[in-house]
Amino acid sequence: MHTCWRVRSSILNDHPTLSERRHSSTEHSPSVAAESHAADPASAAPEEEGLLSGADRPIHLTPSRRPAEQSHDSIDNGDEVNEIGLQIRPVQSLSQAEFAALEQLAFKYGRYSDSYLAVEQQRHCYLSADHQAAVSVIPMGRVLHISGGILAAPEHHAQVIDQLQTYAARTGQTVACYSIGDDKRPLFEDAGWEVSKLGEDTLLSLKDLSWTGKPFEWVRRQENYCGRAGLVSREIAHREMESTEWQQIRQELFEIQAEDLQDRIYAQEMSLLVGRLEPDNLQRRRLFVAEDRQSGRIQAFVIANPMNAGRGWSLEMYRKRASTPRGTMPFLLKRTIDTFRSEDVDEVSLCLIPWKDCHTYRGPRTSPLVRHGMT
Repeated sequence: MHTCWRVRSSILNDHPTLSERRHSSTEHSPSVAAESHAADPASAAPEEEGLLSGADRPIHLTPSRRPAEQSHDSIDNGDEVNEIGLQIRPVQSLSQAEFAALEQLAFKYGRYSDSYLAVEQQRHCYLSADHQAAVSVIPMGRVLHISGGILAAPEHHAQVIDQLQTYAARTGQTVACYSIGDDKRPLFEDAGWEVSKLGEDTLLSLKDLSWTGKPFEWVRRQENYCGRAGLVSREIAHREMESTEWQQIRQELFEIQAEDLQDRIYAQEMSLLVGRLEPDNLQRRRLFVAEDRQSGRIQAFVIANPMNAGRGWSLEMYRKRASTPRGTMPFLLKRTIDTFRSEDVDEVSLCLIPWKDCHTYRGPRTSPLVRHGMT
């Protein structure tokens, strides 16, 4: 299990950024408040015209300086982060080079099951000017939801936190980050953010996985039953496929998703911590299907997201037809995991289990409301 944290900007007017504390000559004891909010908008720096102007346009914060003095959002501009220009843009508005940089950061530095979702077209993002750091953003009213962690080399994380902290303080918005690992939690706590446990990510170490013994007896039974029922599995090399063939598979994927979701409480795709079906934007995601041996009809599919530059994979989306044989999803998940085992992949994520053991953590800046709601 990998613990996942939810952190929320909890910035008081007199609370310094990490870089300010690093350069301070006196020790500072930060204010601690479990439910303290971002700086009061009335006391924040004046916003430029067009700031927070809607989800379909960039959200742009620049410091209160003359245009000639304004700085860019470069990660390699030294330790001081007192003045920033932070632009949050729709992913679909990025240039080809910018999108390639965002995808590379998500692939190389994405550590969590939802990190690679940064490439999805309906999301927003912050991409530094030098293409050294990024975060995936879903704006909702006065809250910026950031999922998948910070997509940057570890030495840049503190500076990105500074930038987000300054953004929250100046705009009065709340910035909420999800899927933060144990090793990054102290960085947010030191910066005065509210930290609450969100759940745990189920990670399977493939080095030790053998499918033997009683714990996996049920899984083996499902695989054997589906094999007798005529199911086979394969990976679809979507990048190498002819357009006509791919369009047929693409249509089947949407049909399967519609069938899978129609009887659920939520009959449409969700967002934030889960992905959306974008067959034409899979990028480095991998597609596995279970299909009927005789007819070739696809019965179920799994989309796997890369983690840690391909050393791990997240089985992030899986859907099946309503009429598919019993046990199809366990069958396909096991076959997919076996493919990764054959490639010497380190680990596979079965994604976040929300609320798991959230009562076990009570830090100095934990939200009682979140903790109560998660237990």
